[in-house]
Amino acid sequence: MKWLGCAFVLLLAPMLMVSPARSQDVEQNSFGTAVTTRATTLRATAAAEGTALRFLAANEPLRWVENEQRNGFLRVIQARGPVGWVAESDLGDVQRAVLVAEAQTATACQTTLAACPVNGCEGVGTAHALLNEQKRHVPTTEPIKLLAFADFKGLQQQADTLVG
Repeated sequence: MKWLGCAFVLLLAPMLMVSPARSQDVEQNSFGTAVTTRATTLRATAAAEGTALRFLAANEPLRWVENEQRNGFLRVIQARGPVGWVAESDLGDVQRAVLVAEAQTATACQTTLAACPVNGCEGVGTAHALLNEQKRHVPTTEPIKLLAFADFKGLQQQADTLVG
């Protein structure tokens, strides 16, 4: 039985080491914006015959993932949904993302980290401001909770409910 605990620790350790890097991955992606002009279909591939993942209503706000465009389709994601492809002809108000290289050339808005506001140099409520707020989050002082395999199943069900 002792080896089972060791195996669990060995499986969990890599996940813990990857977590901080995953939060940085979000910042490395660039997202533009788009809005559907009519009811349309989110597809698994950039093709009219691609598998339908979800139906989208008119005026649905979407994020355009890394400015990807292929075969007349844009790669998009909903606020709480899967990544997929939508026909460009079904989208209006498409805005390209600011490329990461351009964003990195900006100068600091404060001279010290202590003087930096929680949202960084970004406007309050913007996507980058929210990301900055999350990076500055200090964990609570609540005691550490030991998780069992059943806890992970419950957490996955919660994630499936939120994301789909």
